Amino acid sequence: MSSAAEGAPGYMNHVRAAVVLIIAVVELGPAFGGASATATQLGPDMLEVELVVAVAAADAPVLAHLVLPGEPESIYPMLDQGDGTWSTVVEVRRADWKVIFEAVTSGDLSERVSLTALGVDADLLTDQVARPAPAPSPPAPTPWGRLALGAGAAGLALLLYLYASGSVTPRHLRWRPRSRRSGPS
Repeated sequence: MSSAAEGAPGYMNHVRAAVVLIIAVVELGPAFGGASATATQLGPDMLEVELVVAVAAADAPVLAHLVLPGEPESIYPMLDQGDGTWSTVVEVRRADWKVIFEAVTSGDLSERVSLTALGVDADLLTDQVARPAPAPSPPAPTPWGRLALGAGAAGLALLLYLYASGSVTPRHLRWRPRSRRSGPS
């Protein structure tokens, strides 16, 4: 190998850095510069997504259209960050939504691009995200617990039998306080 091959590792680091930058920012069309997205999971089925896009005409209002097959299109206004970029934060159902940016004044639309293409982790968009384990089932009753339950059921059955046979009547079941004697007799 020549001396050029010896310098390849340093050269490859620069190439890797350039590839990462290209992947992180997606070009959307002539009216739009780069765009990116980040997401945070809010719950088992919800995401908070921040969308950022650079627009050539910084004075134009910008909208973000989020589209998912079988769902109605959602349109969100974006805020001017003052440096030619526009951003918005939205809460959406966990899925790989398609995003279309619109420069309202010029009527320009960007290409349709997915959240994963804008930089959102694909694992965050699928059901493969770890969910909390279900609560453990209560422990099985011990033999003493079963004995106490059986004794209670047997006592109730005996009381019902005595009541049905007429040996015990509601009059016998009434509680009567004892009379107290006051002082010696």
